[in-house]
Amino acid sequence: MYPEWDAGGGDDKESGSPRAGAGVIWVLAFAVIGVMTAAIFFGVDADPQRTGDAPTPATTDAGADDRPVLLVFGAGSFAIGEADPPGDAVAAAEGRGFEAHSLAYPLADLRAAVRGARGVALRYRAAGRPVYAYGESGGGTLAALLAVHGEVDAAATYSQVTDMVRFARGAGDGGEYEALIDADEQLLASISPGRFECEAPVLALAPEDDPSSPPTLRWDAREPQVHGRRVAGGHLGDPGDPAVYETNLSSALQWLQRQSAAQQPAT
Repeated sequence: MYPEWDAGGGDDKESGSPRAGAGVIWVLAFAVIGVMTAAIFFGVDADPQRTGDAPTPATTDAGADDRPVLLVFGAGSFAIGEADPPGDAVAAAEGRGFEAHSLAYPLADLRAAVRGARGVALRYRAAGRPVYAYGESGGGTLAALLAVHGEVDAAATYSQVTDMVRFARGAGDGGEYEALIDADEQLLASISPGRFECEAPVLALAPEDDPSSPPTLRWDAREPQVHGRRVAGGHLGDPGDPAVYETNLSSALQWLQRQSAAQQPAT
């Protein structure tokens, strides 16, 4: 179950940024692998100051466009983030027949990030639009979570963080990462896709050399709606070979395209 969003934003934080200990640095380094690889090879700019709810696309009207909607969520461990995922994922999705939107979800506020993702998905669904999600790393957590709760028709993820509690504990920083994203263990557990059954299908790309892959593959082993797929590379590809990322992105979008075609009513 999602946390109660009207219960407030958690404990008040002192003004200023928390001091980054070794664990926070480890977590951010994990995020930077994806974000900086994007900046180097695809010209993507990181935005470490993004706050507030995710923007709402200009129109959600069912009659405005008859294409299926694809919500695209970039990487960043909810602490740093890219304006758009690398490799021009939105353009690639548009080429496969989607009305694609890259959503710059809020940073340093886990509740707001999930609330923003849900809000956009539910607005499209309320307008009668078919909605799909694609996400990378922390953005994959958001995409998978929408599928867990049936708020999209299907989701594809790449290097997703499947268990946020395990991820935060891996930092070994005495709670500094949780403070950085304004979360506690209860909240982290409530938005960890791998702790739940899944209402909608998920394709979860699990790179061979990615520490985020084992929890994802365990989720695949016990959850029928999750389709784990081992792919080449490390976290979000290979810094030495951009083609690895592009190949895996294409694989995810192709799967979503097939899901969309199979789920649309015959005309």
